[in-house]
Amino acid sequence: VVTESVSRRGVSVLNADDPLTIRMARHAGGRICWFSMRGGAHTPGFVLKHMSDGGMAILYEAETGLIVLHDRGDHHVVCKAAHIPATLGGHAGFNVQNALAAIAMAYGVGVPSERSAAALTSFESTYAQNPGRMNVHDAHGFRVILDYAHNPEALRALGRTVSALKPAGASSIAMISIPGDRRDSEIREMGEIGAECFDRLVFRDTPDNRGRVKGGVMKLLTEGALAAGCDPDRIHPVYEELDAARASLELASPGDVVVLMPTRVQAVWDLIGTFRPRCRDLPPAEAILEPPHG
Repeated sequence: VVTESVSRRGVSVLNADDPLTIRMARHAGGRICWFSMRGGAHTPGFVLKHMSDGGMAILYEAETGLIVLHDRGDHHVVCKAAHIPATLGGHAGFNVQNALAAIAMAYGVGVPSERSAAALTSFESTYAQNPGRMNVHDAHGFRVILDYAHNPEALRALGRTVSALKPAGASSIAMISIPGDRRDSEIREMGEIGAECFDRLVFRDTPDNRGRVKGGVMKLLTEGALAAGCDPDRIHPVYEELDAARASLELASPGDVVVLMPTRVQAVWDLIGTFRPRCRDLPPAEAILEPPHG
């Protein structure tokens, strides 16, 4: 619907790395601008032909780390992806993708790419500028990342980023939840992805269990993690959001990475700032597999 509504003088910005989006090109209005993480020697053949015909594309070249804009047979470097703070030095690939699309959209309405580069390289994904989106806190001797990743694809992308950032020998701890009105299969999938991407898992319910029984979301998350082969000792179910966030922080040792996926963003960020380590006993995963009481 969006691309069909683009005027003949407009630009449709499409992801060349997504087969479903590629198929949208036949319905898209205006000029097509492809964006892709596979630039340089890995540029897809159809994008190369598109550029040779004078088409528009913006590509990330992994070999050089450069973002390059192609249009009407010419090309120029926009900036290095690692110079965009929201990419965390280029490790957050999903934000590199977001930057490609943003540059293309701005360019399509007449904003010079140099201005987009200046904006992206000066914008930091801090809590003040972008609350709840890849906010990093490094004051406790370990790294805390606050990010609202409440669907499977977002959690996979976040997991890849944490794997790239985590120091050798360090652990990753993730507080994971998903709104309770999602399908059972999707909630279990979040548990599976958590087991694959993180070393310790703190599953929570509130405040988004949305009609499910108490512990229902945690139970499905736990089932998904165990189905993926996760050792039950890695799983800690904690019902309340702030208790779960605190428990995640208390599991961390120096050098570790703690990922908190909040619902009440301000409250969890405030907790990070005031956190002081203390001992805490966490329930075993088996406890949440029993029918909830009360």
